[in-house]
Amino acid sequence: MAMESDKLYSDPFAYDLAKDILTKGEAFNEDAINISIDNILSTIFSERLFKASFGSSLQLMLFESIVNDQQLENILDGIVDSLKKWEPRIYVVEPDCKADFDPATYVLTLQIPYVIIKSGIVNSYDTNIRVA
Repeated sequence: MAMESDKLYSDPFAYDLAKDILTKGEAFNEDAINISIDNILSTIFSERLFKASFGSSLQLMLFESIVNDQQLENILDGIVDSLKKWEPRIYVVEPDCKADFDPATYVLTLQIPYVIIKSGIVNSYDTNIRVA
């Protein structure tokens, strides 16, 4: 029989920034999902205790020299694979995903469009990452 304290920690909770309250369940808004994507992409494999496969290889790839389109494609494929595995609230629109690297400024630009499965809302995770 589960104790009350076990149940408390097994139920998902989400913090609603707009209402400044803690709610039971999952957050399905764009801000919460983008924060989750940030967390996935900024976590290196084996960095999260008890979930060694959580994260992405993006941080490790940033130290490699990006000299051709195939390397950008590999980075993008790794990101999409991680998001498919660790962000079940979204469907990544793979054909529209883009990665671009500007060697003059050492900036990697990512555009990852997605659909929130529960609501059908289309959004995009867009970021610039300085590589060096």
